[in-house]
Amino acid sequence: MFTRQNPTKFVIYILLACAPIRAAAQQYVDILKVEHLESLGQTFDTTNTRVPLQETTVDLTIPIRTAVLTQKGAMLLTGFTAEHNRVSLNPGARATTFYSLMGKIGLVKKHGAHWSGTYLLLPKLNSDFQSIGKNDFQIGGLAILKNEKSPTLNYKFGLYANTDQFGLFVVPIFGFYLLKNKVEINANLPLNLDINYQLTRNVKAGVRYSGFNKSYHLHTEKPSYVEKATNEGGAYMQVKFGLAQLQLFAGSSFLRRFRTYSVGDKATMAFPLYKIGNDRTQLNSDFGNGLILKTVLVVRIDTK
Repeated sequence: MFTRQNPTKFVIYILLACAPIRAAAQQYVDILKVEHLESLGQTFDTTNTRVPLQETTVDLTIPIRTAVLTQKGAMLLTGFTAEHNRVSLNPGARATTFYSLMGKIGLVKKHGAHWSGTYLLLPKLNSDFQSIGKNDFQIGGLAILKNEKSPTLNYKFGLYANTDQFGLFVVPIFGFYLLKNKVEINANLPLNLDINYQLTRNVKAGVRYSGFNKSYHLHTEKPSYVEKATNEGGAYMQVKFGLAQLQLFAGSSFLRRFRTYSVGDKATMAFPLYKIGNDRTQLNSDFGNGLILKTVLVVRIDTK
């Protein structure tokens, strides 16, 4: 049993579980990722009032291999993602805090010499945690097929879906991974794109884009929800310290929205750039884009 009295055994267990894994032709797997974002300089469209905005995310992934799964060319994936958001949703209003707690359970399965699939069930609790009810729960899923051309090149095709407060959200995914000389490109479009260059053995510099839509139930006097649309681009410097990597990112948001709506006010179906049947009534004011400063700590296991 792993307890506070023997945390070293817990760490060793994770490292041993991850050591044999090859992460889709990437030469590493991230088991822990902690991010903290501060957004500066944005004001509401209707006033010069400054908007405080902070986001913190902790993402843990634990791959588990057993003899039975290994014989079938499969591996179990478990873990969770916890998210904390603090933002003012109206001019002069106190900052609102809301959270997300998402579980991860699924499989990585080989489908031949060059094909493999990742299949995840993603139950979520997205709420301000003032109370817990049926509107706080969501269910999502992710399926990605990967075609490995070589140890340094693969292609990915997949689909993400989630029962968001604003309607069923569906995201087709196309991506690829490429490592050539000192340049590494990891794309999962339209969700994220990362391009970096290895400056020294322990230092990388890169540029990154990320974007996503999420929703959170708010237990206000009239039940509502906030739709968070984040689009961020910028540059970073990353330094490696043993198994850990520290990344400092600076950039800007664009097309960012934190909009509130009444519970039940939904679109028919939502995609990354378009919502079908979107006749919703927005309840709050928009605010502009701003400078983003982000600190990222990653615990990464090399598998090459």
